[in-house]
Amino acid sequence: MYTPAAIIALGQRVDVPEDEPPEAEPLFLPSALPEGQRLDEPLRGLAVIEQDLCDAQCASSLVRLRNQLHMKLRLVTYKRIQSRNQGANTRSRTIVERNEMKIRLHSEKYQMAWDALKRRVIEYAAIRLLFALFSNSLSRRY
Repeated sequence: MYTPAAIIALGQRVDVPEDEPPEAEPLFLPSALPEGQRLDEPLRGLAVIEQDLCDAQCASSLVRLRNQLHMKLRLVTYKRIQSRNQGANTRSRTIVERNEMKIRLHSEKYQMAWDALKRRVIEYAAIRLLFALFSNSLSRRY
């Protein structure tokens, strides 16, 4: 995303190959920026949009993960009960391993989205706490 903080972060990258295509550049969403740059970011609406996207990504990842786990149960049951001979066992094992890879991918996708959501919630709680402390200290003075 091209925001002032993202442009600064792109300029501070080291060990970037000169022939790097634009598609390989990182996106620098608000949660990927350092905390100091996130607080100065003028487009705070992006953080809300990112939070909604992470929330939706968590929900869809959980649905897909549940589906893959259900498929794994059926595949393992089939392999244990129905699969006989070397060719059928090898094919069944390959299918189960491919399903395991999909389970890992959905799990990692969920964990990344959840980590981004946790960072946003922690920052929001800290800002609200600081605001409450500041407003209480002002009300005591006057």
